[in-house]
Amino acid sequence: MKNYFSQNNNLEPPPELPVKKGFKKFGALIPFFAGGVFFLFIILKDFKYSGYASEVVNKIINIFFYKGVFLYLAACFFLLNFIRYLKFKKIVSDVPTSRIRSASMGMTELKGTASRKYNLLSPSANIPCIFYRVKKYRKKSSAETSGWSWYETITSGHVPFYLEDDTGRVTVYPVGAEFFPLKKEVYCNTGGISASGMFNTVPVNQKWQEEVILDNSPVYVLGWAEYPVGSDKSKIKKIRLDILRKLKKSKKELMKYDADQNGEIDQYEWEQALKDADKKAYEQYLNQENSKKNAFVVLDPPFKGFPMIIAPTKAEDKIINRYKLYTLLNFAALVISTVWGSILMFGG
Repeated sequence: MKNYFSQNNNLEPPPELPVKKGFKKFGALIPFFAGGVFFLFIILKDFKYSGYASEVVNKIINIFFYKGVFLYLAACFFLLNFIRYLKFKKIVSDVPTSRIRSASMGMTELKGTASRKYNLLSPSANIPCIFYRVKKYRKKSSAETSGWSWYETITSGHVPFYLEDDTGRVTVYPVGAEFFPLKKEVYCNTGGISASGMFNTVPVNQKWQEEVILDNSPVYVLGWAEYPVGSDKSKIKKIRLDILRKLKKSKKELMKYDADQNGEIDQYEWEQALKDADKKAYEQYLNQENSKKNAFVVLDPPFKGFPMIIAPTKAEDKIINRYKLYTLLNFAALVISTVWGSILMFGG
């Protein structure tokens, strides 16, 4: 692949795209497998068989199609998607925005300035960015058809970057994240020097649609926060114990966690005190260390069903609205497929 990255830069070139392994790679094939099975049944539906095989296949086809079983299976798919996007919308709405220095480990929402960790340049415009996605199209050469046909999408979604505010800095590892870039440009080369002047990167008779998040731009990140490799966890635990000892000795401070004001600290209230102690301990640890070091790292949540989102800060409301739309569409499809399947199952 052509190298689009500037050599005259102190930053290192971006890492190679990691090879996908395990269930995620297999899971990506599930929609294609399901579509293949569905297409096979459509072919078999009108195919004539003879003998015992004919009876078996015809019974399966009758149950699957004419009794609406395939619609119930579709309803299950829409139900799972409805729950998924409803959960995503709730997480985006409910997780509070934190300053980097005071953020808790686990799911966290941050806003700051994104900057490059590696020398990443967009393939078409050759501009510094922290993320790009390029859809490539070829011009159709057939005399009977005209227009453009897509043939490839490339993305830098595996390249880490920094996020910084006035309290600290974190490294964001975006593998698995959903990006919402706003800046979109189309670069077209129909021969010679194109109108956009991108003839050096866009081949002749091709069109590249490029979406980017620019370097040094304000960015919103929702993801999973963890201590960085190299943190002295024993020192953090020691600070945490000191904080808890002082808390137990101070009746006044301890009673601040008495949410129901019954004069006692129950298990839920004590868990909240422990969370605050964790946050204060890590904040004190960072204050004792070099202030320029990473406060923590942000990556894709380790638990299935939790999103990681990266977007320009002005796109936050659009993210919530998009998940709201996805929720409504899947709910409508769930109702339609369930009702239609019931009519086929019990109506005839």
